Order: sequence, then structure tokens, then C-alpha cells
Amino acid sequence: MVLLPEVILEAVNVEFAFPGGARALKGVSLQIFQSKKTAIIGPNGAGKTTLFQHFNGILRPDGGKIRFAGRDISYQHASLLNLRKNVGLVFQDPDTQLFAGNVQQEISFGPLNLGLSKEEVRCRVEQVMSALEIEELKDKPTHYLSYGMKKRVALAAVLAMQPLVLICDEPTSWLDSRQTRRIVDFFQKINGQGVTIIFSTHDVDLAYTWADYIYVMKEGAVIESGAPENIFQNEALLKEAELTRPWLVDIGQILKKMGYLPRETSLPRTKEELYHNLMDGVCPR
Repeated sequence: MVLLPEVILEAVNVEFAFPGGARALKGVSLQIFQSKKTAIIGPNGAGKTTLFQHFNGILRPDGGKIRFAGRDISYQHASLLNLRKNVGLVFQDPDTQLFAGNVQQEISFGPLNLGLSKEEVRCRVEQVMSALEIEELKDKPTHYLSYGMKKRVALAAVLAMQPLVLICDEPTSWLDSRQTRRIVDFFQKINGQGVTIIFSTHDVDLAYTWADYIYVMKEGAVIESGAPENIFQNEALLKEAELTRPWLVDIGQILKKMGYLPRETSLPRTKEELYHNLMDGVCPR
């Protein structure tokens, strides 16, 4: 018998409407598996951010429920504090998250609210600043930082809580390629340590190469889910969800048509896989 990974976070038939009646979530059901990397993609207005705020307890569903570690979440103050300790949310715009006078104060805020000793808080702050290479920002005012630096400080502030689940809304938006690579490499590292990662993105190349599983949303509903290679070869789905194909899917399909890759070969998920497939000695027809 094959044992399935544990479901750590789950939405069950979640309904939500904003004041005024606009329905943001329409019966959303999905499961997030422990220690996996899950991408949630779709056009603007699909409901991704609203769903994330439900996972963290910021919003409460009008119908349905959110479950964490197999239990319905409670909206009592103490329960929400425990939820947010374990399920960290990094907003797309760091300016909506940062509020402290300087970087050290910002990162210290969450651990201090957990009642940790000053020594433990200091240790956590130093660890995350080192991991994200922002030690030199320690005493800098947060509002004077560049956008990319603000993104890393907001991420550090959440990671200092040592959450089991990290949710990132568009973590690489408006970052240059070097900053993006640094963030993705760091995510890979903490995921290897067992942290479950959920992220939304408009970067189809990132979703394809990095996610273990993908949910596609549109107009407040999940319209499809599956492995990245299945999602991005579904032309009808891509058109409906207003998504483009990742470049690796395009080039993989071209190479198959040209005979450089056998038709039965799985499409490469990374540049390294593409290189190794081509170096396996496959010759064109």
C-alpha cells in the first residue's frame, strides 16, 4: 500500500464575499501536503491572495472551513496566534507588512510575541539575517530600504517565527534575476529541512521547474490541479486560465518533433534535465 503524504493544510468548500457582495472564493477545495512545494497560479483576481489570508486566519470563510494539521481552525485569539506561529504569510507588497523602526526590531517582533527569551530571539534574528544575507541591514530603517531588500526583511520576519508552513504571495515579483535566484535557492534550502512552501506566481517558468504540485484558479474557483508537466501541456486549460507555456515545455516539445528527444521521454523540468537528456546520445532522425 502506498502511503500518501500528510495533508497539513486544507480548504474545504470555502466561500467568501467581500463587503458589497463580490464573491472572491466560490467553493474552493484543495489540499496542501506536508514538506511539499505547491504553486497556486492564475490571472489577477483569481482569488489567490484571498485564499492565502484564509490559510493564515486573517479572513474567515462565509462557508466551508480551513483545516490545519487535520483540525478545523479556531478563530479564538489564542488559537489564531498559534496558527500564525505555524503558518507564516509573506505578503506580495512588503510595505503592507513592515511597520517597525528598523530591521532588527521588525524581525524580532514575532518571536518576542511568542514569549521567547531575549537570548533565543537574538539567536533567531541573527540566524535568519545570516541566511538571507541581510546582516548589514540590522540597524537600517525599514522604510529606507529598496523594494528587494524589503522583500527579504518581510520574509525574515516570518521565518524568525520558525513556521511549519511558509506562504508567499508573489515572492519574486519585481525582483531582478539575481535576487530571484537567491530567494528560490533559500526556499529550496528550507524546504529540504521540512518546511512546507505555498506560493503564488505569474512566473510560469518558476511554477513549472520548482513546484511539486500546482493548483490553477480563476474567478474564485480552482479549475484544475496536477503535476506541473500535466498542467502546462493542457492547451485548453492554459487558454482558459490566461497562462503561457514555460520555455522548457516549448523547447522540449520542439526537440521531440525534431527527433532529438524520443516522443515517450518526459519533458525536462530543469535546464539540467534538458542538458542531460540531450547528452544521453539521442540523435535526430
